[in-house]
Amino acid sequence: MVCHMELTSHQLINCAFNGQHQGEMTLAEELIEGTPDNSLTLFDRGYYSLGLLHRWHQAGTERHWMIPVRKGLTVDTIKKISKNDQLVRLKTSPQARKKFTDLPEFLEAR
Repeated sequence: MVCHMELTSHQLINCAFNGQHQGEMTLAEELIEGTPDNSLTLFDRGYYSLGLLHRWHQAGTERHWMIPVRKGLTVDTIKKISKNDQLVRLKTSPQARKKFTDLPEFLEAR
């Protein structure tokens, strides 16, 4: 089970269920279309998938995401905005591009 919750009210706005054979990443993909435009989605560290995050962002208007940086993540800094804020380039893996055919070789993130 994967749920999408509105943080201020803790109201569930979307859920995806399946058997134990179905992984949470696949279930999270089912929530993309139901995500409201002009929103920020906070992901747990376990949902780090550039394919998923790219589709989440591309599926609507002003759909943003935030996820904790995983340990050992290497990025190319494009622009340093402040001490703890920067625009970075993330390299996607060949495996991710095979699974998500619309995924470019590089993604920019802040």
